[in-house]
Amino acid sequence: DPKDLDGVSNYILSVASSKDAAKPAALLYYIDSLSYMTYQGESKYNHIQPAQVEWYRNESTRLREANGGTALPALAFFHIPLPEYNQVWESGKSIGVKQEDVCNSPVNSGLFDVMVEMGDVMGVFCGHDHTNDYIGELEGIYLAYGRGSGYGTYGKEGFSRGARVIELVEGERAFKTWLRLRTGEKVEQLPKQD
Repeated sequence: DPKDLDGVSNYILSVASSKDAAKPAALLYYIDSLSYMTYQGESKYNHIQPAQVEWYRNESTRLREANGGTALPALAFFHIPLPEYNQVWESGKSIGVKQEDVCNSPVNSGLFDVMVEMGDVMGVFCGHDHTNDYIGELEGIYLAYGRGSGYGTYGKEGFSRGARVIELVEGERAFKTWLRLRTGEKVEQLPKQD
């Protein structure tokens, strides 16, 4: 966790190749989306800060160079959704449900555009809006919600708790994902990969 960045949980996990544990096969970026900020005199949800976006850009570049100039397939995780979650839902091509507003920051950090530019991230996963669980593709990146899993916070009557499962496909820029509900039911949400 770099000490000079906003937040307390900005880090990268490398997923080792099954063929050579010393060689990374994929990357998992974790970025602290912070909590609240004052925006135009009101308390609003915060955004990923410019220094964090630059950290991601620098790390993505460094890791690409360390991999012989080829971007490793990557996923990104944070709590508060990006504003682009609205776009992917409004496209009409999402799978899953939206039962509450996307509660993103009023400030767009530009992180999504940088991820598109860098070409490594193939999926972004967030929580925050507990009764949304949709996934959709925007500019080559899947944007997905998890699923409300715990009972220490709000939910919705009839909307079963559960979790999003993600399976990376080794040797490809691809992943599979589905929801596993508390009832045991598996809800398929497999993105079609090129």
